[in-house]
Amino acid sequence: MNPARRMTRRQIAAYLREHGVPVGDSTLDKLCMPTVNEGPPVAAWWGRRPLYDPEEALAWAESRMRPAQTTTISPQEIGPKHPHRNRLKKALSAAEGDA
Repeated sequence: MNPARRMTRRQIAAYLREHGVPVGDSTLDKLCMPTVNEGPPVAAWWGRRPLYDPEEALAWAESRMRPAQTTTISPQEIGPKHPHRNRLKKALSAAEGDA
């Protein structure tokens, strides 16, 4: 770990967003609260302020991501009263056009 690469929580939130992790400052604050304790690992402390290593924070964020889900619904399963009928039909027709 490079001591020059330690960042504050706000800097870590911006770093994660730059790397495609959609996390807000307040969400990261909540996850780092002692009562929740699910935030990225603290690399060091500067007084009362926690400092984070960017690579460890990025690894933490990637470990929290889940794989994308794909729909397995067929056009025959979309009934006339399905609440998302039009949106599903558009998505299915777009997916068939890509294939």
